[in-house]
Amino acid sequence: MKVVKISKKALYLLSIVILINILGLFALNFYNKRDISDPYLITGVPINNSADVDPTKNETVAASTLLGDFASQIIYGESGHVESVMPGGVCPAHYEVKPSDYDLVDSADIIFSHGMEAGFWLNDLLTGAGNTEAEVKVGPMVGGIPWGPPANAIHYVNNMTDVLNNTYNQTANQTKFRQNADNFIANIQSNKTYLEGLASTYGFDGIKVVCMMHQRAFLEWLGFEVVGEWTKSDEQMSVSEVNILIQNATTYGAQLIVSNLQSGTDVGAQVASESNAIHVILCNFPGGVPNTPTYIDQIHYNVEQLKYGKDLFALYQEILSDITAERNLYQILSFVFIGISVVAIVVVVFQQIRIKKTA
Repeated sequence: MKVVKISKKALYLLSIVILINILGLFALNFYNKRDISDPYLITGVPINNSADVDPTKNETVAASTLLGDFASQIIYGESGHVESVMPGGVCPAHYEVKPSDYDLVDSADIIFSHGMEAGFWLNDLLTGAGNTEAEVKVGPMVGGIPWGPPANAIHYVNNMTDVLNNTYNQTANQTKFRQNADNFIANIQSNKTYLEGLASTYGFDGIKVVCMMHQRAFLEWLGFEVVGEWTKSDEQMSVSEVNILIQNATTYGAQLIVSNLQSGTDVGAQVASESNAIHVILCNFPGGVPNTPTYIDQIHYNVEQLKYGKDLFALYQEILSDITAERNLYQILSFVFIGISVVAIVVVVFQQIRIKKTA
């Protein structure tokens, strides 16, 4: 049997990739097993049961950390003042209400929601707390767009500002809301420009990916080409649907398979493994991973994860190329050695024949 030796360089690079994947698996296992009963919550404002013309003396609650961050920025001009019901790492369709959630919403004057939570858990929570009138549905996709890309997030900020203006319609409040919103929007725009520059520097344009639908708009904003997507959470995906994703990824040469943390990561991991691509996990809500308490932090984190995935794919390809080149070299040398052996055997045979004839 032919033994193929691998160079020290290839072994070194392969060891690095294996180590990185092992560390990634440990990290993912940690996140999946963490105790979500102790969520990453934004610090709330004091509860005040009587409505007041000053919105900061009333209680505003958000269903998600994203809406909580936006509301806090509009009302207070900074993050960290509005509590959210769900922790950032949870899918809205799978959140399990806790007893403390009833206390959180029962005295709220405004409860911002995406609207999609209603059929899963929010209606029962508000009914149980006796506060169904306070809910304001921002919409799962304001204007038909997801909130991921900065330009879309601005639509959500403006929508929520209008809601607050109609609720607290004193001129002083409206002026404050608009000023805070404009400052926040300017910050989003500044980060949008910066991240677009990073995307260009990192070379994202035209890279083919397969992704979970909740990350498609974000990826396309950064220049990626989406060649396949899945529209369901992991537990709803069938074997045939996963196989179609694998086929698309393989056919179109997808470099990255992008999961949405809150929707599950198993499908993305399987597709990446079967198509020789790199699995990247992005987050759809602030607080889903450590050190991302705000929307701005979240989108920066996602961009860096994509850059890491792209670099890892390049390293993976370099290792494969190195191994393939060495395998080809060994195959050529093997043929050369076989040829030399054949020639040597032929020479020996002819020499033996000549010796016999001479004798």
